[in-house]
Amino acid sequence: MESTKKPTGQDVLDNISVRLIQEHEKPKWNELIEKEHYLHNARLVGEQLRYVAEFEGEWLALLSWSGAAYHLAGRDQWVGWTHMQRRNRLHFVVSNSRFLLRTARGEYPNLASRILRLSLQRLDADWREPYGHGLLLAETFVDIEAYAGTCYKASNWIELGKTKGFERAGTDYYEPHGRPKRLFIRPLHPKARELLAAPELPDPWKAHERSFHPGCTVTSPQLRSLFERFNAMEDPRAVRGRRYPIGGLLAIAACAVLAGAQGYGAIADYAAHLTQPQRRNLRCRKRRNGAYDAPCTTTFWELLNKIDNDELDQVVCNALRELQGARPEAIAIDGKTVRSTRPDEEHQSKLNLFAALAHDKAIVQNQVQIADKSNEIPALPELLAPLDLDGTLVTADALNTQRESARHIVQDKGGHYLFTVKDNQRSLRKRIEQRLSGRTFSHGPPHG
Repeated sequence: MESTKKPTGQDVLDNISVRLIQEHEKPKWNELIEKEHYLHNARLVGEQLRYVAEFEGEWLALLSWSGAAYHLAGRDQWVGWTHMQRRNRLHFVVSNSRFLLRTARGEYPNLASRILRLSLQRLDADWREPYGHGLLLAETFVDIEAYAGTCYKASNWIELGKTKGFERAGTDYYEPHGRPKRLFIRPLHPKARELLAAPELPDPWKAHERSFHPGCTVTSPQLRSLFERFNAMEDPRAVRGRRYPIGGLLAIAACAVLAGAQGYGAIADYAAHLTQPQRRNLRCRKRRNGAYDAPCTTTFWELLNKIDNDELDQVVCNALRELQGARPEAIAIDGKTVRSTRPDEEHQSKLNLFAALAHDKAIVQNQVQIADKSNEIPALPELLAPLDLDGTLVTADALNTQRESARHIVQDKGGHYLFTVKDNQRSLRKRIEQRLSGRTFSHGPPHG
């Protein structure tokens, strides 16, 4: 009777091989994972590959690579990418989602790290075959209660700490599962970190970068607050035929414009990418099947062409002032011509706005339209009327260096002013030079 000699650890390390499973082997692979892996779940997310590690025909290990976690604070901080970069480049990150070593613990030292290394050596080429793009970074999670992550450390993976113990429970929210895990990552490219956070990807990576619509990142409480503010405005539309409340339409338009939308079509496209909970918060029309519709281009065109611009402007400015919290210590006033405007039947010139802006947070406090054939000087009292300027410094360019402007700020509003004086105001400049002889203010940085 022949005796079978157990292979040595070195024999296994030298002859172990890692390969992709074939389609007919998938049921067996899934069955072993569900039976022997601690998660007991063979379902993978997104793009995916399944491997087996063989020695003399025996499956000693099973592992898989699949789509990376969508939100992962430790990884995202390490990469340093923006929200949109993460959305458009996440497919360049892969997760070692399953790793099942079927030998007894300690039976073959270094076997796990050897299998992991062999899998990584072929992963990028294998991934390009079905999905057409390469990989830049790998990630994995190690259960703290069961494993130490030794094979990942031995394979030069970087430990980034513990996760917070949450799992996705739906499209828009996460729930705690009470089992934080250790997070490891491994760059698969010498410049993985630099590429993932690059302002613009170089070729050939650029050709495979995805372009997702940014969507609406405003929180539900913020959307409800916007709705309430805008919904208090007078609705200029006919009562019959209104499908969407004015508050919801203006909240969507405001968020879309802040996100970079230009034109009615772009606003409608932004609305089409709102989630169902967001549409519900904005009181969008509900269908019989329970889904919420998104307003179309015509709906926005009809409202925005009838809205009272001055009332809308006041609502926005009031909201901004409340959001900034404490009253600013200094504001700047200046007038600008709005781009993409042109004269029409009612106005002989382009739209000119006179605005007051907080120095510290760059938040608009108020703005008014400058009348045709006029300028900023007579518009100053109207601009400052709703603002509490007691003790506030008001800065302005030389156009507003006027006695009446200074008097209004100090006597009527209780503020202070700092105006610019140019050479064309010779008498004023001369008096200033006489009063402030020598260098009153240093042009250099303070010392001491």
